[in-house]
This record gives sequence, C-alpha cells and structure tokens, in this order.
Amino acid sequence: EERISWAGGQNFVRLNRSLPAGSYRWRVRAVDTKEEPSDWQESRSFTIADSPRPVALAPADGILVEAGSVVTMVWQGPNAASVIVSAKPDLSSPVQIVAGTANNASLRLDSPGLYYWSLVRAGTDPAAPAVAISQVPRSIHVMQPLERPLPLTPGRGESLRLDSAGSVGFSWEPVPQATVYAFILRQADGAILEQKELDQSSLALPAAWLPEGNYVWTVRAVARSGDRPETSGPASSSSFSVVTARNPPAARPVTPAAGERIDGLSSFREGIRLAWGQSEPGSNYTVRVEKPGVGLVWQGSTKGLSLVLPDPGPGSYRWTLGGQAPDGVPLPEVDVEFHVLPVAPLDGSTILFPRTGTQVDVTNADFIRFSWSRVGSATAYQLGLKVAGNGKSLFSRLVDGGTELVYRELENLDTGSFVFSVKPLTMNRKGVIERSGPEQSATFTITIRTGSAPAILSPKEIYVRSP
Repeated sequence: EERISWAGGQNFVRLNRSLPAGSYRWRVRAVDTKEEPSDWQESRSFTIADSPRPVALAPADGILVEAGSVVTMVWQGPNAASVIVSAKPDLSSPVQIVAGTANNASLRLDSPGLYYWSLVRAGTDPAAPAVAISQVPRSIHVMQPLERPLPLTPGRGESLRLDSAGSVGFSWEPVPQATVYAFILRQADGAILEQKELDQSSLALPAAWLPEGNYVWTVRAVARSGDRPETSGPASSSSFSVVTARNPPAARPVTPAAGERIDGLSSFREGIRLAWGQSEPGSNYTVRVEKPGVGLVWQGSTKGLSLVLPDPGPGSYRWTLGGQAPDGVPLPEVDVEFHVLPVAPLDGSTILFPRTGTQVDVTNADFIRFSWSRVGSATAYQLGLKVAGNGKSLFSRLVDGGTELVYRELENLDTGSFVFSVKPLTMNRKGVIERSGPEQSATFTITIRTGSAPAILSPKEIYVRSP
C-alpha cells in the first residue's frame, strides 16, 4: 500500500503529482514546537474516477455536407482527444486523424462518399488500430458538388439594343439534381438590380428595368431535399451591355414591284433581278424568297443593292427585304409579292411530207425526204420515226433550224406502216431546252412496186480490188 506523507506549516497541501484512479483515505495530526505530535484525526476517504469518456456533440449523425466543405467536430469531456474519420464504421480504414483543441477539431472532406467519425486518445498513431474513446461512431455523407451552370443568353460581351416595351431573356444550361437556381443581376457598380430563386433555367425581365449601361448576371445551382441541408455548386457569371435602341430607315424595294407579273421565259433565261433603294450607307441586306404553301425557296445577302434570284418556276412568291445597319441594328423588314408566269409553249409544226395516209413508193429510190413547216421561235426540231404496229423506234434525231431531213438509210426500212413525228424546240447555246411545242405525227406506208426489175437498195456501190 503506497503512502504519501507531508509536513508543513499550512493548513492545506497540493500534491505535486496526479493520482491514478482508485479509492484513497487521508488524515492529519498536529505537531507542536517541541515536535510532539497530537493524535490522528479521524480519517476521511475520497475516490478518483477513471478518465471520463468524451461525448460527441456535433455534427449530428447522418449529416450531409458538400465535397470540399470544412466540418468542425465538437465534443464534451477531455480536451486532449483527436478526431478520426474512417471509410468503415469500425474505424479500420482511417482517412484522417486530426488533433483537437478546446474540445473541437476542424477538417476538410474533399472526396464524396460515406464516412464515420469518432474520438480517439490524443497522439494516436495513424498506423496503429484505432480505439474509440467516445460512443458509437457518427456518419457523414459527403455529396458530389453540383455543376456550374453554363450561361447561354445574353452571351458574354453581348450588346443589346432594347425596345422598352419588350423583355430581356436570361437562360442557362440545366444542372442535374438542382432543385432551384439562385439568380442575381447587378449593375456595373455592383448594385443588385434583381435577385430571386427559380425552379427553371430561364428568366425574362422587362426591358424597361435595364437602362443603358453595363451589367453582370450570375447563376448558381442549389439542391434542397426535405430536412437535408442545402447543397450548391459554384456560381457562373456573364456580362452584357445595353445601348439605346434606334430605328434605321427601311430599304425600299424597287423591282419586282408589288404585284408585278414576270415573263416566265425571261426568268428562265436570266433569273429575276431583285433591287432596292439604300437604307444607310454600309448596311448589309438580306433577302428571303418564299412561296405560299411551300415556304423558303431561296435566300441571299449582300452589301450591294441587288441580287439575282435563279428561276424559281411559275407561281406566286413573296420576297422579304431586311438586314442590319452598320452598327448592327436590324433593319425593318418589307414584304413584296410578285408572280412568275408560265413559259408560253411554241406553236405546233405541220408535217408536209409524208402526210397521214400517204403511200411512199421507194421503188428504185435512194432516200425519203421528210419535211415540215417552220415555227417562228423554234431553234431546233425533235424528229422521230417508229414502226406503227409495235412502236419500235427506228431513229430519233435533233435537227437545228432546218425544215427537212433526207433519210438515206433505207436498208433499215421494210414495207409497212410507220409514224413520223416532229416537235419544235427553243434551245439556248448550252443546249438547254427553254420552250417546246406540241408533238405532231403522221402515219404513212412504205411500198415497193412488184413486176418490175429488181431495185438494188444496198449496197449502192461496191469496189473490188484485183488480186
């Protein structure tokens, strides 16, 4: 049994070392100047309990925090303790061990996941098995931070010319898992013009709220669910400016004029020239051509004052003239309707020989001469010869300008009925057919007289070289 003795002139004593846990008894007696002791006083007892177990106070079990957050653990009990964070509830996979001071310790959790924390004795070796000195470990859910919303409109640096009666639309890419978005619109000096939370990824504000000047808007995704704490992602920002709106004069359409009827052949050959008067020097003009019931058939742009519309074909059309002034302000749009007439067909040609019902006697003949009447605007004629019975084509030829064809390949013919056809055409220099007339045909018969001397049809001449 260990004893501790003390002698002194005071009526109290302070031990110079700590006592281990256990039960103790103490007593005291007086000693006079002659060092004669008195009897011992009745002894008294006391007990030193074992070191108290710390009690975790905060954060609560199952708390949700965002990755990258700093979490402060608070406990009641001895100051000399450390906080352990583990990936497993038995603390066998420690992630961090942080020494505490004044009954608290702070640490940062960067990786999403489920973690468990408890208290261990101060100075615990991270490599040694951890022994908790507090209650059952508490859990912490570290959540993946929300993504940063991507601003769409107005675009960064965009300059807006606003009509006071209109509105300004703000939009951004939606963020998965976000329940609301925190939107703030500030003026250049930082003053907040509008601040609100929205459950959608767009917002429209009256243009009258935004006088001329520079603006910055920010948006941040926020997630809320029941009683769980709020989580949010980083904010995105974009800047734009508002300038005073103006109304430049509209360009004046010149041709085609409203209701103008355009010759179809002229349109086919040259296209349709769209021309207009100037709005402001340096303006860029755009033209759209639409056909009712069909939609857009052509569009173009130029800094000049005219464009050529390729032949759109017969029908009714509307061309819209617009564009932008040199400073980017849209020009007022003007619509004009016009009509393209069908290309008038050529007159039909009259077959002069052989006429329908003609019997063509080729006895001793070298050729058949086909002829037809001239059509004033025709530049070529499409000719054809077929067997009347089965429709077999014997030839199809294109004749430039003339009104007759001398056919000498009589060896291809036999006696019987045939159909000769003529169709007038107008062709340009590239060989493209611009107009055509109706096809005229005549059915005739080829005969050969019998009882006379035989006629040589082919070959007409033959040359034999002597050996």
